[in-house]
Amino acid sequence: MTRLSSRWGIVAGTLLFASCAEERIVGNTFETENSLAARTFPVDSLLSDWNRPASGPTVVTMRLDSSTFDFRSVGARGEGLRVRTDRGDSLPFAFSFWDSAIARGRIQVRVDDSLRGRQARIRLQAEGPPRSSHQDPLSTWKGIPDSIRQALTSILLDDFEDYDLVSRLPARTSWVSGPSYGSTIHSIGVGTAGGGKPGNSLGLSYSAPTSTYVVINIALGNGPRSLRSMDSLVANIRGSGTVDVAFEHLSEGSGPKAWSRFVLSDAWSRIRLRPTDFAPADSSGSNKGWGYVRDSVTHLTFILMGGTQFKLDDVRLHGLDRDDLR
Repeated sequence: MTRLSSRWGIVAGTLLFASCAEERIVGNTFETENSLAARTFPVDSLLSDWNRPASGPTVVTMRLDSSTFDFRSVGARGEGLRVRTDRGDSLPFAFSFWDSAIARGRIQVRVDDSLRGRQARIRLQAEGPPRSSHQDPLSTWKGIPDSIRQALTSILLDDFEDYDLVSRLPARTSWVSGPSYGSTIHSIGVGTAGGGKPGNSLGLSYSAPTSTYVVINIALGNGPRSLRSMDSLVANIRGSGTVDVAFEHLSEGSGPKAWSRFVLSDAWSRIRLRPTDFAPADSSGSNKGWGYVRDSVTHLTFILMGGTQFKLDDVRLHGLDRDDLR
């Protein structure tokens, strides 16, 4: 990585991912007098190798924008939205987020065996008034083990058990490091975690005098990604000094970002960083806040200051799936 002389960040942008959908269906046999909009989606278009179990139910993610659903037909928080089979049966679903102002939403829909292998379709439609919320998270995930739910709704960036700096992301990007002017990276690599923790971890040794820093980061795909549905980042950290955990849009080594600071210690600690935990936007280091960067993230970056050692392990993003970071 080239030497970094400025701090990072993110260019605001919008990444829209739309599932395959038919044109709006108006006045067909599926609609009632109270139906304001309807779109149908092939079930097979929502299933991939990682979310298609051999048997039993699964939960698929539907990413919606103005090209795939009429957001004006439902309430500001999705009130009135119904999800049905092509036979008219109601399907349990849950909102990941819904933003009518920018016509973007994300829902999780339960898919049972009966909807697979027969060219079935899922139908979204607005039913009202009254506009009440029809989401049912409990029924959506009923009977699905926690381990399967984690696999469907989170991404392991890296656990470093493969002894290299290549991530476990679908894009298979690598961890890279860089010093600011006046700081030095002495070593970086994967080795024994130590400190009472089994397995391997990433380790970095550095020198960063006052007002300098070093960074280690990873690209979250082959271009900007929307992380609007992210629930949290979790990771194990250990070292000295402080670490600023930042999501940013890097362009030639710099750009706006959102970040949160953690104090390191010699003992391993497990951190959880939620969108509400990011520092408010200010003029420090191009910090623009989470609301500014969340729709166009390129990198996850760890900014190290005031110490000499840093170790990182078991980095996972919750609220996303593998299709978000391909």
